[in-house]
Formats: sequence, structure tokens, C-alpha cells
Amino acid sequence: MLNCLIIGSGISGLSTALALRKAGHAATVYEAYPEPSDGVGGFLTLAVNGFDALETLGLKNAARRLGFSTPRMSMYLGSTGRHLADFNYGGTLPDGTTARTMTRSELYALLRNEAVERGARIEYGKRLQAVEEGSDGVTARFDDDTIASGHLLIGADGLRSAVRPLIAPSSPQPRSIPLLNTGGIVPAGRGPALDVESGRMKMVFGKRCFYCYMPDPDGRIWWFANPLQRSSGNAAELDAPALKNWLTGLVSGDRTPMAAIIEATYGIITRT
Repeated sequence: MLNCLIIGSGISGLSTALALRKAGHAATVYEAYPEPSDGVGGFLTLAVNGFDALETLGLKNAARRLGFSTPRMSMYLGSTGRHLADFNYGGTLPDGTTARTMTRSELYALLRNEAVERGARIEYGKRLQAVEEGSDGVTARFDDDTIASGHLLIGADGLRSAVRPLIAPSSPQPRSIPLLNTGGIVPAGRGPALDVESGRMKMVFGKRCFYCYMPDPDGRIWWFANPLQRSSGNAAELDAPALKNWLTGLVSGDRTPMAAIIEATYGIITRT
């Protein structure tokens, strides 16, 4: 049995811990933040290959209870409203599973709870500072002056990885691109009437911004937008009212209800 150290307790780190436990290995996950990330993040759409991956961890059926089915999408031009295309989002598995849209925190909670239930340990407030390799394994040093030793260290700590520069200092560094990702969820009964049914994503090439919106079966509206960064200042640093005003201006000339959707959103969920 291997003693495995996993850096990062997000979706990938927890999935790795589950896979290692299934294979009979010990897994400890070290997270830099001081507490679990319940309620953190926006939403995602899990395609059917993602459900296949979860099936290997024994979590496919549990994940099918999260979110709502979104098996279809349509493309439009925002300036004219012209319909461009319809297609399926990744097909359907033999058991009827389709792509599903869910909050990141729903999937995170499922993976975290199962990882702990199956014997993985998660330690918070552990920011990696150094890695030392030896003949019998690896030692991780954290900024709280603690250490952990194991046979294998796995970096699952995302784009701004602390692991990558320590074990592969010559590897390419992430670079910024001038594209913002933002989105939100409008409560049921608060948003405008939509021109798309539940289960279908309406994606729009707007005059000044690409965006998508879709209703869920309960009447909420889920949306995201990918505007180019502003030439003056970082849009990701705007507060919610200023960001909403800026986004509304970008989509207000399109023949869609997107401006009203943004206005009806209580807060912006994501800005990366």
C-alpha cells in the first residue's frame, strides 16, 4: 500500500483521493485554504464522459441526482437573432444519462463527503512551501512548519499550482488572456420570459460579448458570459454593481433578454 500526498482539495484532488482509496492506497489531501469550500464557485455542465469517470468511482448515480439535465444547445447571432445551429451536448449513455448542469459546490460536496467516508484524510490550512525527494519517498513542507512524508506526491492544485514550480521549475508558466468568465443564477420568478426551454442552452454570439443562458425545471435562469477584458482596468476586480452595469452595456444591443437577465441577478457568481 502506498502512502499518497495530494496537494489541493478541489474536484481533481478529491477525485484522485477516491481513486487511490479504491485501489487500496492511503490518501491524505492537503488544502491551502483554512476551511472547506462549500458554496464557493459558479456552475458547470458535466458531460457524459464525466459521468463515465464518476462511474469508476462508484458515484455516477449520486451525481445524476445533482442539478438538471441539459442535453441540447443552440447557437444564435445576437445582432439579428438569426438561428445558426442546434446540436446535442455529448449524446446520451445507454442508461439514459445526459449532460447535467450543477453548481460546482454540489459536485464538490459529493466528492468530499465520499472521500472522507472511504477513509481519505483532508487537512486544511496547509500551504505547500517545499518538496524534498529521497530514496524512500517524498517529504512536503508547509508554511505552518509542519511536514508530511509519503511514497508519492500528486499536484492537484490548479492553474496557479504550488507543486508545479517545485517539482518542474522549467515547465511553462500560465499566461493571462484578455477574456473574462462570469455568470450567475436568477431566482425563479425574478427574471424575464425566455425564448428557450429547460434542458437547452442558448448560446449567443453577441455584438460585443459571447454568452449563454438557460432555464432549469424550477424556473431559475442560469447564465454565463465571456467578455473581453476592458482596455482600462481589470473587470474581474469590479464590484458586483459595476460589473453588472458593464455587462449590461455589452449585451444591451442584442436581440435577446440577456440584459434583463443580468439586471435580475442578485450577485455575480464568478469572475475569473
